[in-house]
Amino acid sequence: VDGETYYCEVTGIVGSCGTATSEKATLTIIKGIKVTKPIDLTITDGGNASFSVSVSGEPDYKYQWEENDGTGWKTISDGGKYSGAKTFELKITNALKAVFDGNQYRCVVNSTGAVCGSNATSSPATLNINTVLKIFEQPNNLVACLDDAIDFEITGTSAGLDYVWEYNDGRGTW
Repeated sequence: VDGETYYCEVTGIVGSCGTATSEKATLTIIKGIKVTKPIDLTITDGGNASFSVSVSGEPDYKYQWEENDGTGWKTISDGGKYSGAKTFELKITNALKAVFDGNQYRCVVNSTGAVCGSNATSSPATLNINTVLKIFEQPNNLVACLDDAIDFEITGTSAGLDYVWEYNDGRGTW
């Protein structure tokens, strides 16, 4: 019925001649808004993430991103690691595994359209963060006397890592 035209014919009054026909009127159905699901992401520790949605339906959209870190949905504000909290695209910079891994993100969209006005919430997307092996403490240069025992030390990202020390004697790495 959307887009169809309608009119009325009036007949049947005793003593009248003919038929009266109204002007045509078109029916337009305004659809409620629909929002797509953002895509699940997997990034490396300290990387950047970006979630986005597409919206259809009555225009004049207002966006609000929310985050669930396991304790319930919370409204996100721009600042710190977040930008675009009130747009179709949320950006997270330098997302650390310890803080963001497994968190979910969704977008609440409201339409302030002149006719109907409606809202919709996207399904959530999950941010997965892979560990990146990092050396937090680099080895220091040492000076030693002949036959002295020496210890080069480094600190890695977590326990349980395998360490293999190599040296270069001028002919390549050994």
